[in-house]
Amino acid sequence: MKDITPPNNRRSIRNVIPPRYEEKDNESVKEGGNGEPGKVRDFKIRTKKTTQSRHGESIDVKTSNSKVYSPGEKRNGWLWWFGVPTFILGVILILGFGISSQFATAEVIIEPLSENVENVQEKITFHQNPSSDELGFEIITVALKQPRQISVPASGEDYVEEKASGVITVYNEFSTSQQILVTNTRFENPNGLIYRINESLTIPGMSDGEPGVARATVYADEPGEEYNIAPTTFTIPGFKGSAQFDKFYAKSDSSMHGGRIGNIPVINDEDMEGAEENLRKGLEEELLSEAESLIPEGFILFGGNHSIEESREMSVDNGSATLILNAFLHGVLLKEDTLAQHLYKKLLGASHPVEVKSWENLNFVLEDKNDLKEREELDFSVSGEIQFFRTVDKKSLAIELAGVSRRDTSKINNILDEDNYPIFKAEVSVSPFWMPSIPGNPEKINIKTRY
Repeated sequence: MKDITPPNNRRSIRNVIPPRYEEKDNESVKEGGNGEPGKVRDFKIRTKKTTQSRHGESIDVKTSNSKVYSPGEKRNGWLWWFGVPTFILGVILILGFGISSQFATAEVIIEPLSENVENVQEKITFHQNPSSDELGFEIITVALKQPRQISVPASGEDYVEEKASGVITVYNEFSTSQQILVTNTRFENPNGLIYRINESLTIPGMSDGEPGVARATVYADEPGEEYNIAPTTFTIPGFKGSAQFDKFYAKSDSSMHGGRIGNIPVINDEDMEGAEENLRKGLEEELLSEAESLIPEGFILFGGNHSIEESREMSVDNGSATLILNAFLHGVLLKEDTLAQHLYKKLLGASHPVEVKSWENLNFVLEDKNDLKEREELDFSVSGEIQFFRTVDKKSLAIELAGVSRRDTSKINNILDEDNYPIFKAEVSVSPFWMPSIPGNPEKINIKTRY
């Protein structure tokens, strides 16, 4: 190789190895492993030209863009590809756990302790106005939504003078005390027509700001068609001049009818009996269905403990007759929770809070059904079988279970022990399933009863 003499008599440079053939970085061993230098691989190095100034001269310098790795750096690349996703996954799990904990819920299904009593044979008295240690009753009265009617063939004519009649609802907005209206109490419409009740009527007092109400049938003071009036309001003349006059009043929901003077068709007894029988078909079932739809929550109407009051009238038109039947059901309502507690104490001598889920196997028989609206006491014969379920304080139980670890079964079992709560069996589940504890908020613990 010839000497290269640079200008200005500078020192010569020889045996200069081009950058792509640097010995340290590009040594290779010929295949076969004999230790002799083999062919040097031609590594292409991307370069860019930069201009630098040295002693006022411009020269070209090749600069590599390739990253230079320190020994062992490439071997640690897996930390990036494995560590970063793991970190992200961990963050997601932590956030997911935190969010899910806000929506976590628990469900506790309990089976309360129960006690069964067979062969019950008791006599129980209920009172219209019970004291603290007595059982009370209420009377529910319902009427047919529409009077029933049927055409009856006439067998002749007869002269009659008949009074109109109809149903009214009487309101007590005067006080919380009940008011008794005696037989023949008068009711007056705005036109001065007088109607009367043919039996005494008790109007309940006001309750929770609502007026006491009672229904009754009234009859016109005189016969004739002029008393067949449309629905209207009535005052009670007997209260005139007193504070009660404006606070006791009545309304009719349907027309007064049946008033007449003159000849009307006559119906023989056999036809009348057949017509009445047809009108009564399904009458009791219809009235009971209407009564059951009006029973207040927490009360029960035992089958058979009711009476039915009927009123009949004849409508005549052009020589034909129509028999009209109206009916009222008076039923006895008993409060379930006080009845269950009373029977539990009477039959088992205990005073724990209890409830009865089914009364089907216990029979209540009212010994006298006459004049239910006027009675102060009612005597029942009670027989059959009854099952009591102990009542669990669900609110208190939820507070004790809140925040308890699912793994701490001994604490959960201790809380659910029958010495603390009257529970025969319980099941606890938490959602989502990976939550380690029962939610700390008692409102997120739903306790259900399985009987």
